[in-house]
Amino acid sequence: MSSLAHQIATPGGRAFRVVVGLALAVAGLLLSTGWIAVVVVVLGAEIAVGGALNVCILCPIFGLPFAGRELA
Repeated sequence: MSSLAHQIATPGGRAFRVVVGLALAVAGLLLSTGWIAVVVVVLGAEIAVGGALNVCILCPIFGLPFAGRELA
């Protein structure tokens, strides 16, 4: 997991997370008007904002630091 965490903390990994998060949020908006769409939009927004701010909310679960600058 730490190898993946180091990859997503790089500038390329951060840009990838922003793009994927935005795409997921837009897909959720286009999906439908149910609770699943809301979950997909929120998940996509979290991924995009996390990439933009260089943080990862899943890293502490695996014993890694929250801030991306501490990973790189």
